Amino acid sequence: MKYSNCSGAVRWSGGLTVLSPGQSIADDHPLALERPDLFTAESPEPDIKMPAKPGRGAPVVERATRAPGEQRVTPPRAASKPSSGRKPSGSKPRGSKTESDAAAAAEQSGDGTGQESSGE
Repeated sequence: MKYSNCSGAVRWSGGLTVLSPGQSIADDHPLALERPDLFTAESPEPDIKMPAKPGRGAPVVERATRAPGEQRVTPPRAASKPSSGRKPSGSKPRGSKTESDAAAAAEQSGDGTGQESSGE
């Protein structure tokens, strides 16, 4: 077995052949016999090499779910910066009514004013 030591298109008596470095060819192939300068007997270095530390194993990955009986500690959140005193637009304190809330209540009461009638 021989291996290509060049890269590119090679013209020979059998036509045109594209070679890449390390490509293998049989010793008795017509191209190897006609153009021995394009091939070497040394096998190329592997494309995928072995890891530096064999048997290193899989990397440690945190599990997304807690195992039964496992206790996890959550670090406290960073304190947020104090606001400038203004509330964002569109927000209202809980329990307070806006004009649209008052209008909806008035429609439900039936007289359109939102106040109960005194019966007079």
